[in-house]
Amino acid sequence: MYAGINIIEGVITVIKDFGIKNKQIGYFILDNATNNNMVMTAIVKEFDFNPIKRRLYYLGYIINIIACYLLYSYNLDLFKAKDIVPKDIKAQL
Repeated sequence: MYAGINIIEGVITVIKDFGIKNKQIGYFILDNATNNNMVMTAIVKEFDFNPIKRRLYYLGYIINIIACYLLYSYNLDLFKAKDIVPKDIKAQL
């Protein structure tokens, strides 16, 4: 069983312990697992804020995709290679 209840209790406790008020609550970065919807719903009920405006999806994953595209789009084989440092650069080091 998913520990969503434990996450809910933990997040709410930390927010309260630090004295964070509704307008001070920032953003929550979660994937779109249905259990995370339950977590957000409980936190929203406790602190009364708009979950649509405060939830970010897959931010790390999206940044990773963009970075990989920028770094390797000219040669996708480099992305798959274990050793991507060109040999001439290794010799210079």
